[in-house]
Amino acid sequence: MHGVAATSLWVAASRALESERPDALFHDPFARRLAGDEGFVIEEARRKANLARGGHPPSLEIRTRFLDDRIAAALERGPLQCVLFAAGMDARAYRLPWPPGTRLFELDQPSVLAYKEEKLAGVAPTCDRRALAIDLRDDFTAALEAGGFDRHAPAIFLVEGLLLYLHEPEVRTLFSRLDALAAPG
Repeated sequence: MHGVAATSLWVAASRALESERPDALFHDPFARRLAGDEGFVIEEARRKANLARGGHPPSLEIRTRFLDDRIAAALERGPLQCVLFAAGMDARAYRLPWPPGTRLFELDQPSVLAYKEEKLAGVAPTCDRRALAIDLRDDFTAALEAGGFDRHAPAIFLVEGLLLYLHEPEVRTLFSRLDALAAPG
């Protein structure tokens, strides 16, 4: 993988390293497999660059825990739909305890989703996972609804680590589409 898609590999490597700490903020047993050797090469280069600039706070690790906690709080109200935009190597469909009836939609580029499928072959998700190959700059709403998304049912939308790769008009369009999809509340 290259470009923006390669970002998902170093994110997985970061999640793997955090998961292996004795006082880890979260545990992702699939992160190392998803990162592959390439992810750890990218992660090491990123860490060296950050050290040269005086270090970097563990923002990715904190963000992952924060979002996991928000999902858990929403799930206390029962099953729902969860949409992961630019899902990359996110393993929430496999590692979180989803209640029966929960649908999780992963939207990303076809090559990213194919890579993920290959790396997690034989592993069953803990929810009804639906991978939708689409470029998020395109109108994803029709694909999402064709994949079984119900705009009248409760949903969580995770737009994690994506916005910095989009131009302002694309961000506005993305959130306009999300607003149209979101059920009240």
